[in-house]
Amino acid sequence: MQLSRRATTLAIVVGVGTATASLAACKPKPPEVPEVEPGSPDDAEKEIKSLLAEAYQGVRHSNAPGMMSLAATDVFVVGPRHADIGLERSDALVALGDAIGGKKTHKVRSVKLDVGAAPDGRSAWAVDQIDIDGKPFIVVALAAELDGLWALTTVQVARATKQDGAPAAAPPGAWKAKPGPMSAHAAPAIEAEKVLAQLAGEPELRVDYLDHYADRQSIVVRSGPKSALRGVKAIKKAWKKKVPVWTVGAPLAAATTPDGAFAWVLAPAAVDDEAPGTRRVFLVLERFEPEVPDDDGDGGDGDDGGDGGDDAKDEPPVIQTLPWRLVVLHESTPAP
Repeated sequence: MQLSRRATTLAIVVGVGTATASLAACKPKPPEVPEVEPGSPDDAEKEIKSLLAEAYQGVRHSNAPGMMSLAATDVFVVGPRHADIGLERSDALVALGDAIGGKKTHKVRSVKLDVGAAPDGRSAWAVDQIDIDGKPFIVVALAAELDGLWALTTVQVARATKQDGAPAAAPPGAWKAKPGPMSAHAAPAIEAEKVLAQLAGEPELRVDYLDHYADRQSIVVRSGPKSALRGVKAIKKAWKKKVPVWTVGAPLAAATTPDGAFAWVLAPAAVDDEAPGTRRVFLVLERFEPEVPDDDGDGGDGDDGGDGGDDAKDEPPVIQTLPWRLVVLHESTPAP
């Protein structure tokens, strides 16, 4: 029996639909992306402490190659000399090996270690004053969990004392982060440069930033012995007596940690009448959610004037949209 044109068309549609459904049923489902469980800030602090302890152990035994596994493949390293900027992992280990290779063993002592971690426990920072064979150094480091393993992502090592000699020229061009799935760095935060400009600007702006974006964990380290200031009260007290006047140049490098929790920027600087680039400033910031001011007010007599003391504390900061807390501002004077 010959089917009508309509029946034939209907049969074709049904057949195609059935075949399509069969193919859809046979098509494998895309792999599910596993959810990353939030880490523990306490564990993150332990991880960065462990990484630094292993690094110091490598210095003690003049074993620079043994530190390869402690750093990310694209780690950013800044050394004590002007030219030591943006060293790759292998180059940094070679330079370290040359510096410590003259002796079989070295005396390494951690004098004062401060650490902190992101709320998600996926990245952490450390500031350490160390002593190597009687010479004081400052170490500022960031670490992150990459593919389940912790590694140092950014490290600056500088002499704690002021270095004499004419400044050397900075390397041509600026280092740029190369974000990727397994990269140790994410794109830089534009706000970090704004914070650095404010901290190096007018004294009133510095105090305003410290009042709203610094706390008892914030650290400022300057060139010279006993130059570390811990906590916003100590920083404000020291800067009230003598405010450092920095002339900051264009950033040499900047990035954020893979989870976006911490941002950092490195820039050349000078104090007073020094030649440009005599010093370096390294700024590390932590992202936070600023409190939204209550527009409704307290419904009391705040609008009636008074002495303004309490009202002044509630005023929003002069510089807005900077949700970055001060972790450390490190000023160093590199060797030529």
